[in-house]
Amino acid sequence: MLRETFQSELGGSFFKSLDRCHEGLGDEVRSVYESQDFQRRLLQETFIACITKHYQQEAGVGRLSMWRAYGGTNPVAIVFAQKALVRPEANPGGFVQPVHYANQEHFRQELVRTTGRIFDARDRLSLVPRQDVKNLAVGSLLAKVTCTKHPGFREECEWRLVMSSLYGCQLAGPQYSLEEIEGAQQVVYKARLALPGADDVAGMTMESAIHQIIIGPCADPQSVRKSLVDQLQGVISLSDRVVFSDIPLRRKQLRVK
Repeated sequence: MLRETFQSELGGSFFKSLDRCHEGLGDEVRSVYESQDFQRRLLQETFIACITKHYQQEAGVGRLSMWRAYGGTNPVAIVFAQKALVRPEANPGGFVQPVHYANQEHFRQELVRTTGRIFDARDRLSLVPRQDVKNLAVGSLLAKVTCTKHPGFREECEWRLVMSSLYGCQLAGPQYSLEEIEGAQQVVYKARLALPGADDVAGMTMESAIHQIIIGPCADPQSVRKSLVDQLQGVISLSDRVVFSDIPLRRKQLRVK
């Protein structure tokens, strides 16, 4: 959608707004985004973790669509405190933001708003070093590409944690792993939650970071609970925070004749 928008008059306006801040900056940003190196790093050096906003009325139950789509055979939902999200101190070059659910027209409207904000702030942005404005513009495009989703998924209330070398993240080799997920080999980058077990950089312990653990509909929830308790022993007390969801999820697949 971004590529299609760039080819329209609106795309031209976006780059002109950057030129108003620093002469020729629009062409520089466009050249960076369309370069082979940018596109390669977008595909190979950009990692996304997806989380969903948890509402009070879902406490102890979870969300049906999450159990259906991502739960698997023995589903577990970990509800984190809002402040426990990835922070720059732990993962330089990472960012967290809500997903923008958009079709092509919604996407265009958002770019119109972004362009308008740049025009309105052009006098202030002209006083900001050119490279900093360039980095902000490229980061904005990266966020639009990685945090936009079809509006049909709106009820997921998704947020995304993005780690990318394009955003200045120094991706360390030891934190990569090759894992099989649903039969497909995928490269996983293990970011830090800034929660090493004791106090983290913000003074929050794992004990205070995890608000609740919900065990979803499965054949043997007690065994799942025992496994969780064993794994997290010494890290967090689970006595009053592990609950069993009673949501009546039917897993039998119906065949349509």
